[in-house]
Amino acid sequence: MGHLFERYVGRQLDLLTDAAVYPEVEYQLAKKQKGKSVDWIVVFPDLVLLVEVKSTRPGEALRLGGKDFTTILDDQFRKAFRQVDNSAVRIRSGAHPEFDHIPGDRQMVGMVVTAEQFHQINAPDIRAGMPATTVPVTVTSIQELEDAVTITGTSLADVLRASASHDGAALRPLFQGHKFLDHNAVLEQAWSAIPFARPRDRDRSAR
Repeated sequence: MGHLFERYVGRQLDLLTDAAVYPEVEYQLAKKQKGKSVDWIVVFPDLVLLVEVKSTRPGEALRLGGKDFTTILDDQFRKAFRQVDNSAVRIRSGAHPEFDHIPGDRQMVGMVVTAEQFHQINAPDIRAGMPATTVPVTVTSIQELEDAVTITGTSLADVLRASASHDGAALRPLFQGHKFLDHNAVLEQAWSAIPFARPRDRDRSAR
């Protein structure tokens, strides 16, 4: 399921009309070892988005708000946050020719896409207990991303910059005041396979 979900996220990112989307980059390390970047790299004219995909879902302890809430989140997201940070460092260093197609002089932000929503994960008090990163990172559910890629009248890069200015704030509150396409092309393709189903308008700020 992890590989399928990763590919699905890539299909959503491909809906962006003002950005180039690149898959995971494998690069050479010392002693014939190789490393891998984040799953997707999205290059806007003035911003680079580093996307790590996690098919994880909040377990019972998280849903019930257990005492070890922050510890569980740290365990689930530490690797993803470090992957974003490591990719940013590799791109900016210019030491790996495998990244030559990715501009290293633009603002960089990170995004961890999850299969389900993790409520409050981007709240400042929660993020304070999670791994620190050199680039702002927001955790986004696939539902949010499905809406985000249909934004119109502005670039998603503008929304990402607004999130970055708040150290990786959640995207959905930043949707307010923006317009979106009536439907998501990938989702509509799926709906079209069901004869009695029809796409419906959605209020992105309320979901």
